[in-house]
Amino acid sequence: MNFFQSPRYFLLAGLLGASLYTTASNADPDHLTITQGDQLEEVIVTAQRREQSAQETPIAMSVLSAAQLTTQRIHSLSDLATGTISSLKVMPWTNTPTTLVLAIRGNGPGDPAQATRDGSVAVYIDEVYLPRAQGLAVEFADVERIEVLQGPQGTLFGRNATGGAVSITSKKPTGKWGLEQTFGIGRFDEKRSVTHLNLPEVSGLRTKVDYVYSERDGWVDNTAPNEEDYNAYRKQGGKISFDWHLNEQLNISYAYDKSKIEASQNYFQVERDFGGALEEEDGRQSKTRFPVTPLDPSITEHESHNAVVSWSISDTISLKSISAYRDLDDEARNNYAGTAYFNGFVEEVDRYQSQWSQEFRLAGSKEAIDWAVGIFHFDEDTDETIRSLYSLDQFGIVTGIPLTPIIPPTNFDYLATNSVTPDRRILADTTVSALYGTMTWTPDAFQQKVKTDIGIRYSKEEKSGRRVEDGSGDFDIDSEQLNPSIAISYQWLDDLSTYFKWSTAYRAGGVNSRSATLTPFDEEEVSTTEIGLKSEWLNRRIRFNTSVFSTDYEGMFIDVADPSNITVVETINAENDVTVEGAEFTLTAIATKGLSVTLNYTYLDGDMPLQPNPLQGNELQSFVLSQTPRHSGSLALDYTFAPLSFGTLSAHFDIFSTSDYNYFPDISAPGDSYTLYNANITLTEIPISNSKDVLEIRGWVKNLTDEEYRVNGLHFPGALTNAVYAEPRTAGADITFRF
Repeated sequence: MNFFQSPRYFLLAGLLGASLYTTASNADPDHLTITQGDQLEEVIVTAQRREQSAQETPIAMSVLSAAQLTTQRIHSLSDLATGTISSLKVMPWTNTPTTLVLAIRGNGPGDPAQATRDGSVAVYIDEVYLPRAQGLAVEFADVERIEVLQGPQGTLFGRNATGGAVSITSKKPTGKWGLEQTFGIGRFDEKRSVTHLNLPEVSGLRTKVDYVYSERDGWVDNTAPNEEDYNAYRKQGGKISFDWHLNEQLNISYAYDKSKIEASQNYFQVERDFGGALEEEDGRQSKTRFPVTPLDPSITEHESHNAVVSWSISDTISLKSISAYRDLDDEARNNYAGTAYFNGFVEEVDRYQSQWSQEFRLAGSKEAIDWAVGIFHFDEDTDETIRSLYSLDQFGIVTGIPLTPIIPPTNFDYLATNSVTPDRRILADTTVSALYGTMTWTPDAFQQKVKTDIGIRYSKEEKSGRRVEDGSGDFDIDSEQLNPSIAISYQWLDDLSTYFKWSTAYRAGGVNSRSATLTPFDEEEVSTTEIGLKSEWLNRRIRFNTSVFSTDYEGMFIDVADPSNITVVETINAENDVTVEGAEFTLTAIATKGLSVTLNYTYLDGDMPLQPNPLQGNELQSFVLSQTPRHSGSLALDYTFAPLSFGTLSAHFDIFSTSDYNYFPDISAPGDSYTLYNANITLTEIPISNSKDVLEIRGWVKNLTDEEYRVNGLHFPGALTNAVYAEPRTAGADITFRF
């Protein structure tokens, strides 16, 4: 149920806040007194490719610190699906839970799993672009902060940032001995181990080693013997980082990481069966409707190298080089158990991707101007093979017995085409070169209260590929883009500023690998006009930021299925422009000593005019904006109790709620409105003997009320509608040793 449509949730939140306040009021009065030092921490970001206060950056953004990530038990991008940041929507791709769909301010990608098309949110880890959605659910090694930049970020973050960008910054080696070890357990036999090891500095060289392992059983029991359960996973990854401080001017850092995820797919429930062949399943299920075979886990592996050289040429000029190489190997194994085709459709997709990138950035300042210029090159090779198999004799045509497994699965489609379904293999190569520049001008006029930020980026992109099996469908796409931006801000008071911003971005054109002819589609171009306010009050005990925006899409991507063959999907550019308007605000406050409150809210209003559908004779058709709820918001309460003789006790509670929204542009695939409650209690700084070593214990629960809601689904006209449900309530405990 949607928080915004039920007053009892407001009442519950108010009662909870009142109870926490009452608890605080009955505590030690000295503990409650707000002192001069009780302030919100300053948030430092690199959203404009240089370190600066988030309050001084004319960009709507949300930032999660390392402490917040730990408190809210956010171990990967998939954990942000619980709505910690209201403007960011994260959901699993239809079949593979480790492939994520990301959207900021609405309009998420239709099929992010394809190697020949791109998403609308640019994801960066340590300033390196990750173009593929596969494996985004990998657990973080050790994160310093996550910055979510709302609105087009094409000038500094380049291609595929039409919705915004997610920038993840890892912790660097400290150069001091330190070991942190966490063990965790949870429902569905969840086990987790995380190790962070910092070694002492030697001759200016600092070293850090991270290792993460986690596993969990599935929560949908597959009644077939010796087969995987749905929603099970095993994740592991390691990282070694070096930071070499040669002298005061030169620093070299290098990181190597490798990870592997084995995860069984999401379970597709039968919402509606128009033919009556399958029993419809009402509400979240805990076991399969019949034994499903085969059900193998999807396996995603990646390894990457990242080298950064920073050179302080002078007191005012610096040069940075960022070099990166990454390999991705993804084997997706999915069995829809009769919900995609009536003949037990099984899809096996093998994807291999390699990328390398190089960026040089020169930055400096002179009098009233801070500036940066850069050159960027990116090259990506992909190889994707899709196999369609059929594993279920739904009507007894093959075996004579209805609902009998076909072992081994066959590529002969005895229902739709009565022929063999050939493999589809596509090779693709993408090359991008870009030049960019940005400048912040703070003139002496107006007492240096006016700042003007100007940026521009020129990109040249080449994308080519071919379909291997029949030699048809070769494509070659060349494009050039110029993405300017401008922001003007005025500092009304020391802690209050407003800004006006106009920004642009583009999403790269490509082809849909499920297309019958690999017909290319053009770029999606976006421009946003935004007005924002950033403020702090009462000696930085209250922080309130808000923005109002209007975004125009030209050539928006729309996926349309061939009504005569639903395995064929074409991506088209909308002929009519699309507009999304909205507003956001974030309020953070120290309500009383030890108690902090954070409130986020996002409002979206999308206008999608009728669009001609080329697969239905250009007939005007209704589409909707995917992942664009009208309302979404979150409330978080954190309370730290008075120090105890054996440690410090703290409690966290958060609520997230969203109105309903569609998974895809198809109006027949609506999602749910829902409200989630999460909580944990932590005892920290527990001394171990007489040393400085400490212990931390945390108990946690997610989806406290066991809310049932859908996070994805597919609609097959005239056949059936299926749905993927989010996980049920989970709970557990973590224990951390710090030496």
